[in-house]
Amino acid sequence: MRPLRPGLFLLLVPALSHAQIRLSDSQRRALGAAIDQYRIETRMPAISVAIGSGTSILFSHARGLAQIENQVPATAATTFRSASTLKSMTATLILQQVAAGRIDLDGEIHRYCPQYPPQRFAITIRHLLLHQGGVRASDGPDVLNRDFYPSVTASLARFARDSLRFEPGTGMLYSNYGYVLLACALEGVTGKPYDRVLRDAILDPLGMTSTRAVNLYRAQPNLASSYLIRTADNTRSLEGLWTAAHLAASPLDTAFPADPVDPSFEIGAGSYLSTPSDMVRFVLALDAGKLLPDSLRRLELVAQPAPAGTTPRPIGWTTTTYGDVQVSQVFGSDWDGSFATVWDPADHLAIAVASNINWDQPVALVAKILSILRPGRR
Repeated sequence: MRPLRPGLFLLLVPALSHAQIRLSDSQRRALGAAIDQYRIETRMPAISVAIGSGTSILFSHARGLAQIENQVPATAATTFRSASTLKSMTATLILQQVAAGRIDLDGEIHRYCPQYPPQRFAITIRHLLLHQGGVRASDGPDVLNRDFYPSVTASLARFARDSLRFEPGTGMLYSNYGYVLLACALEGVTGKPYDRVLRDAILDPLGMTSTRAVNLYRAQPNLASSYLIRTADNTRSLEGLWTAAHLAASPLDTAFPADPVDPSFEIGAGSYLSTPSDMVRFVLALDAGKLLPDSLRRLELVAQPAPAGTTPRPIGWTTTTYGDVQVSQVFGSDWDGSFATVWDPADHLAIAVASNINWDQPVALVAKILSILRPGRR
């Protein structure tokens, strides 16, 4: 039987039938109040939240300023740096190619990305998806990168000569570059650039019209400006990243413009813009079985075997528990913004939270949102 093209899952796999949550007026007010309070407490310029269930966006709430300097308000159409939430889409693209018979999860990366130099140990696709490949993590120069990389192949030069940190499968190290290698594998088996693969298989079929690659050299509509907030705590914990100019010119606890950072070196890992509504559409499509067959979709929900002393995780996500409900989630944050996506398979819910400040981890806000949506479960 001829393998199916990945995009055909949208047409050939029937959507699972799920009861859709309905929000009361009081729940909507409570959600809005919780989000507004969180923004005030964290001093973030702008926040945007979307919640979906079944096939619908149930709630969208944007507050604050997308651009402080010009007093531009944030709206549901405002785009933010997607950060590591892109990894869940890259993982889904890889699993689509597994379903189509083009990629073997236990196949060696050089089989699909021959541009990557041979290493001392074999690295498999599965290793990379689970951050078990030993590929190095991002460092200080990566965090503040200003070099433009026009392609995945070009970005390999940034880490291809670095030795592995451990034998693949024996440890775990969160690696953006591991996902760059997965983007390279996708290009190798499809013959198309990563952006085209993502657009054909996920963005266009799901109507994710606001999701696109970051490009510092083009005017991009509805873009939230990025800001930093330097606190006493992060001045100490991030010593070495703050420059003399930061320390001299930036007041504590007040948002100021972030340095321009070019994420083109991490294609496949965190180089996109999106809106919470777009990311909710992606999660709902996963939940409904529209993007992957169930056997592969479960790999993004169930923690996979992990080396001793490390925390098991599903492919492309992490798992955590809020009250009595386990979710898959990705909290992505970097120098230029923060984004979080949460997938609650028990209640068939999707939540996305975006902001234009650095290193926000909205655990408390997600917990509050879930308690409002399902008070009897939390």
